[in-house]
Amino acid sequence: MKPMRAAVVTALFILLAASAAQADILKSPYLQNVSRTGITVCLETNSPEDMTVEWGAGEQYGDQLIVGYAQDPDFPEGKRYVYKARLEGLAQGTTYHYRVTHGGDVSEDKTFITAPDNMSDFAFVAYGDSRGGSPEALNPEHVAVAEKIAEIMPMFYINTGDFVSSGENYLDWDTHFVTEGDLMGYAPMYPVYGNHEEDFDLETLFSGYGLWKYYFDTNHEDDGTWYSFDYGNVHFIILDVVRSWLIIPGTQQYRWLQADLQDYVDNPHTNFLLAFFHYPPFSWKPERSGDFITQTVVMPMLKRHGLDAIITGHDHYYARREVDGLTEVISGGGGAGLYDLYDDVENRFGYKAAAMDHHVIEVNVSSTLMQLDVWSTTTGQLIDSFNLEADQPPVPGDDDVDDDADDDVDDDLNDDVDDDLDDDLNDDVDDDDDDTQPAPAQSDGGDDDDDDGACCG
Repeated sequence: MKPMRAAVVTALFILLAASAAQADILKSPYLQNVSRTGITVCLETNSPEDMTVEWGAGEQYGDQLIVGYAQDPDFPEGKRYVYKARLEGLAQGTTYHYRVTHGGDVSEDKTFITAPDNMSDFAFVAYGDSRGGSPEALNPEHVAVAEKIAEIMPMFYINTGDFVSSGENYLDWDTHFVTEGDLMGYAPMYPVYGNHEEDFDLETLFSGYGLWKYYFDTNHEDDGTWYSFDYGNVHFIILDVVRSWLIIPGTQQYRWLQADLQDYVDNPHTNFLLAFFHYPPFSWKPERSGDFITQTVVMPMLKRHGLDAIITGHDHYYARREVDGLTEVISGGGGAGLYDLYDDVENRFGYKAAAMDHHVIEVNVSSTLMQLDVWSTTTGQLIDSFNLEADQPPVPGDDDVDDDADDDVDDDLNDDVDDDLDDDLNDDVDDDDDDTQPAPAQSDGGDDDDDDGACCG
C-alpha cells in the first residue's frame, strides 16, 4: 500500500472509530409508566444527539417523536445522556411495535402493550432485592429471576427495592440494566425505593436518589420515590419508607397518601388496593424486627382504607403472614444473598408460608379474583399459592378516559387534610409476638452478612 493511501485509510479508520465512540447507545430502549393511553420510552447514550422514537401497529410504524436529552450528568466513566419520550394518544389494551434511532444507531424492533380497561384480566410480577454482581460478572440468581419474569410475560413488574448494591455507583446501575435491559424493553418496571438506592458518595457527591430520578419516570413531580397508579381494576401505591422522616404525620408524603387513599375509596372503577414498600412491618430473620414507622404510621392508614395486601422486600427470603384478614408478604429473593429464617418460623404470629429461596411472585388479576403464585427460580417449583377476593366487581370505566396524569392528588398539599393526624399513631399495632414489637427504624447499619459484602438488607 502506498504511504498516502495508507494514511488516508488510517485517518478514515480513526474517524469512524471516534464517531462510533461518540454515539453509542449504552442502555437499550426501556419502558416506564404505562397507562391506557400512553407510555414512556427511555434511553441512555454517551452523546447528545436527538432521539427519535417510531411506533405503530406493525414494523412499518407510522408515528414518530423526536426528543432531546432530559439529563446529562458527568460520571467517572464519562458524560452520559438520558432520554425520556412520552408517547401519547395510544389506544388502550393495544400492542404496538417501536424502535429508537440515535445518531447512527437504530435499535431492534420491540413491542409494548398499553393498559387495558378495568374489566380485563391481566398479569404482573413482583420481586425484590435483586442486587449483586457486576456488568462483566452478572449475578446468576438475578439472571434466573429475570429469565423467569420473561417466561411469565407480564404486562409490567414491580421491584420492591434494592436493585443495586450501592445507589451512588454508576456501574451497579449498569449491572441492573445489563441483566434486565431486554425485559424492560417490553415490560415496564415500577421501582420501589430501597435502602441501597439511598447510598451517597461523599467524594463524588453522587447519590442513589439522584440516579433514581435520572433513570426512572414515575410520573410524580413531588419526589418520585412515592407514587401511585391504576392498572385495570387495581390501585397500586408505592411508598418511600426508607427515608422515614418523609412519611411521618404532617409531611408531604403523608398528606399525599391520605388524599390518594381517599381517591381510591371514592373511585368505583377499582376494587383492589395493593401497597408496595421496602421495609416490612415484620421480620422472620433472627435478631431483626419489623420497621417501626411501617408498623405505626403506614399500616394503620392503609388498613382503614380497604387495603388488600402489602408486598415488601429488605429481608432476603419469601414470607407471608395474615393478620386481621390482611395479607402481608415479604419478597426479597430477587438475587441478593439469602437470609436465614427462624428455626420455628411456622410458629410465628400469623404464619402462612415461608421459604429461604430466590423467587418471583406471579399475580393474575380478574374482576373479583387475584391469584398469587410464588415460583422458586432455583428449582422451578411452586413455593406458595393463594388468592385475594373482592366482594364486588368494579363499575366499568370510561374507555376514553386519559389516565396519564397523576390525578389522584392536587398539587396544593396545603389544602385541609384530616385534622386527627395523631390517630394514625394510636391505631392498633400488632403486638401479639416479639417479631412485631416496635423497633428503631431500619438503617444502613446492620449485621447483614450478604455474600456481596454489603452491610445491610
